Amino acid sequence: MSVRLELKIKNAALFNVAVKQCGSVAAFCREHGESCSLVGDLINLKVSPMRARGGYRFVCQRIAGKVGILVEDLFPVDLYNRFLGDSHRIAEVPMSVLPPTDPVLQIEAPQDDDVVQREMKEHITAAMAGLTRREAVVTVSRLEGRTLQELADKLQVTHERIRQIEMKAHRKLYKRLSASHAYELIGNQ
Repeated sequence: MSVRLELKIKNAALFNVAVKQCGSVAAFCREHGESCSLVGDLINLKVSPMRARGGYRFVCQRIAGKVGILVEDLFPVDLYNRFLGDSHRIAEVPMSVLPPTDPVLQIEAPQDDDVVQREMKEHITAAMAGLTRREAVVTVSRLEGRTLQELADKLQVTHERIRQIEMKAHRKLYKRLSASHAYELIGNQ
């Protein structure tokens, strides 16, 4: 089993200033009259803060001046030199190489589809045990695609009665499945 790690490297200095001052990057851009797409690209390391001829772009100097931080501190050149255009890293790491105290292990890993389906089947089977035989037959038959009329003919009742039985079964299943899910949530705390 392995863990997929996705790392997005950003200019935290610029991002934190924007969020601290205005609550969001968009609000920061509106308040300071800057292009949201350009500021976003600077935060996400998609564009360089440097001009081709050297020195910082005027927009970077302007932003630094408005927030009262040195342009070198707000736009660290080494960060952009290292990660410009390559700020999204993905790595597959085997679980065996992670130390047991690693914080990654404390994150609940997504379960395999087989495990989830098996657990769902167990919950549904337990909930179905609370249905009458007729309710169970109607529920399963409807899930298999049978029509109300087909079931009505088979059980010798009206199609309206089949609909009523189905709705009653749905209410019971919903109640039991909701209760079991709530119990799991309470039990895990």
